[in-house]
Amino acid sequence: MITDRNPNYLNFYSPLRNTTFAGNLNHKIQRLSHNQTTTKPNKYTFSFGKGIIYSLSAAFIFALMGAFVKMAGQSMTSVNIVFYRNVVGLIFILSTIIRNPLQNKGKRFGLLMFRGLIGSLALFALFYNMSHIGLGEAITYIQTSTIWVAVLSFLFLREKLSIWGWLAVFAGFIGILFVFQPNFNGDSKTDLLGIFNGLAAGAAYTSVRELKKHYDTRSIVLSFMSWGTLLSLLLMVLAPRIHAPNMDFLFTPFQWPQGSTWLWVILVGITAMLGQIFITKAYGFDKAGIVSTVGYTNIPFAIFIGFLLGDRFPDVYTIIGMLMIIGSGIVIAIRRNY
Repeated sequence: MITDRNPNYLNFYSPLRNTTFAGNLNHKIQRLSHNQTTTKPNKYTFSFGKGIIYSLSAAFIFALMGAFVKMAGQSMTSVNIVFYRNVVGLIFILSTIIRNPLQNKGKRFGLLMFRGLIGSLALFALFYNMSHIGLGEAITYIQTSTIWVAVLSFLFLREKLSIWGWLAVFAGFIGILFVFQPNFNGDSKTDLLGIFNGLAAGAAYTSVRELKKHYDTRSIVLSFMSWGTLLSLLLMVLAPRIHAPNMDFLFTPFQWPQGSTWLWVILVGITAMLGQIFITKAYGFDKAGIVSTVGYTNIPFAIFIGFLLGDRFPDVYTIIGMLMIIGSGIVIAIRRNY
């Protein structure tokens, strides 16, 4: 029983001790209250999971887009598929602009046009490869864009790259050689288009980093899809007048979809837009390094889907090259975003 005669009780509640203890206690309570009111809820676990789900979904959707391109490519040229894909995309993007007008600062119109042109050329190469080689290999080539972005950003945006970044770039280029497997017999068009695809996509992505400072994101997408639509239409008009069978990735006559091909080209357009929406949401929930890393899952998705469609399974050297490209891309993405 504690009484006023208890020395410990008197010592604890003596005026001096009372003041010191109360002051410390009050200070601790204030700090705890401040932390509770100013610290944001721990949302990293939730948003991290959501970002990964969106990124995985985008990777799978893009692999599905490749499957639809391959299906459409059985009865239609890749240039025609690019045309219809962009028409569907234009309808979607213009509908959003009508509801919510664009807000642009401008000043980099030339770069905006460059992004649209180089992105469209990359798409020509990608869709041609999707129609003519294994889906996994075609997707792997475009994933080298991360490597090219690192190099181009160093050259043109003066962004520094650490020694680990350069080692990753070197490993990535070695991986490209493993996938490429050059034999110098003249039958390497799809491989050269694949390398160009990665480089052109890397240039397009690098330009976007600058353009986002001046233009609404939808303006950048609109430029890309407008170029893709008009350029593919121009190439199809010129095709009957130009005899260039080895350039069938650019010059092919216009084709009207027949039967089930209508379904495939529409699905190409829909999955392309859905993939863009999901990847945009993923970047909104997680760091770019995480999203980029998870995005490499579209390579195994593409290999699996392509195998179901009749693609041969990649050989050992191609698998090694894929793993080197994935590894280098992950290292570059993490080093650049953390």
